[in-house]
Amino acid sequence: MKTKFTHFLTKRYHLLVFFSLLLQSAFAQQITVTGKVTTATGESIPFANVLIKGSQNGAVTDFDGSYKIIASGNQTLVFSSQGYKTIEIAINNKTSINVTMEEDAMKLDEIVVVGYGSQQKKDLTGAVALVKPEEIQKRQVTTVADGLQGLVTGVKVRGGGRPGQEANVEIRGL
Repeated sequence: MKTKFTHFLTKRYHLLVFFSLLLQSAFAQQITVTGKVTTATGESIPFANVLIKGSQNGAVTDFDGSYKIIASGNQTLVFSSQGYKTIEIAINNKTSINVTMEEDAMKLDEIVVVGYGSQQKKDLTGAVALVKPEEIQKRQVTTVADGLQGLVTGVKVRGGGRPGQEANVEIRGL
C-alpha cells in the first residue's frame, strides 16, 4: 500500500523525467551549419549576411566567403549582400550549406561610393557629383586623380611634382 507521500514523489519523478527529455530534445536540435557564399563565377562574397529567419541571430561571411552559425535543424537561413538577390534556404538538419548568389543589377544602381564607405542613393543628403569613366578616358592623363581635375566643382587635385609621387585631392578644402 502506497502512502500519499510516495505517490507524490512518484508524480514528481515522472514530471522531472518528462521535462529532462523535453529539454534534451530541444538542445539536441541545435546544429552548427557551415558553408561558403560565392557568385555564379565562383568568386567569394565577403561580408555577406547570414541570418536565421524570424530572429536577430546571424553571422557574416569572412574574406573567403565562409560562414559558421548555430541554428535548429528546422529553421531557415536568409543570405543577403549588397548588390545580390536575397536567398532563403531551409536547413533541414544539414550541417553544410554552400550558396551561390545572383547579382541584382537593380540594387547596384542605388549604391553611391563616398570617400569613407558606401551608402544607398536614397539615404544621401548634400551635394553629389557623378563622373563617368568615359569622361576621364577622353582626356590624356596618367592617373585617375589627374583625370578628376576640372570635372567636378569643388575638387582640387594637386600633383606632387615628382615622378611616382601621389597627388593630393581636396574636396571643398578638406
